[in-house]
Amino acid sequence: MTLSQLRENVALLGFEHELSAIDETAEAHFLFAAERALWQLARLRPLSGAAEVVCASPENRLTDRSARHRGGCDLCVTGEDVRAYTFRVEGTGVCTVTAGDGSTRTHSWQGETDRRFCALVPRGRVTLVFGGDYDYTVTRMALWGSVSSPRAEDVEEGDETYTYDPCQKIEDFWKISADQPTPFPVGVTVEDEQRFRIPRDLAGRFSFRYDRRPPPLSRDTTTIEADEETVRYLPLLVAAELCLDDDAEKSAYYQQQFNAACARLSRTRRVGAPVAWRSSNGW
Repeated sequence: MTLSQLRENVALLGFEHELSAIDETAEAHFLFAAERALWQLARLRPLSGAAEVVCASPENRLTDRSARHRGGCDLCVTGEDVRAYTFRVEGTGVCTVTAGDGSTRTHSWQGETDRRFCALVPRGRVTLVFGGDYDYTVTRMALWGSVSSPRAEDVEEGDETYTYDPCQKIEDFWKISADQPTPFPVGVTVEDEQRFRIPRDLAGRFSFRYDRRPPPLSRDTTTIEADEETVRYLPLLVAAELCLDDDAEKSAYYQQQFNAACARLSRTRRVGAPVAWRSSNGW
């Protein structure tokens, strides 16, 4: 359906002279109502997209991610070819960091329950020396061999898993589809339909289906992207939105007409080709 066809079909419902402006113009009112209606369609039958995740976590030079410091005895942690470090601590203590170029920095904390320190360092051998008079635990340690950002605040946590956020990489991403053609690799989980948690030792790539967000409309929009079965009922939804503020009864009537027309449609989302998974670590 084109935008002009939508306008004509809505006009046939009795809105030739009723596109009163809630924004600057009647055109803005119409586009606003159409976008709200498209979101209703998307919740009923979203358009589907496909994308691929490449599992590529930076290498942690440490085997053990946690350690226990004993009061009065230094705890030394070293890694080669390191570009960044991160760790969390509790209690009271101090840590001296020696970077590959010989520079040093000191972190100290007192009475903490969960304090994080992280930084970028010149590439090379890095040594963390934990000291102090009290016992405390160091957790989620990592000496990363590479980084994905030049900002220290973006240094990843030293967890066993990491987050992959499709929203930062896919322009029309709305949420991860509930129906997938093939299960995700073992250990991969979905958080709030928005993000993946991926084990750091998982290598390879996998595909997934996602629900697409409705594209914004403007005067330059030609074709309206929506599910081909439900888009025919879009004029009813636009009509309901247009009179929502001024005539609630009339708005409810158009909404009921839409609900009745779509009652027979299955809410099942479409799925595409099977997930492709290729191992690169030899399992």
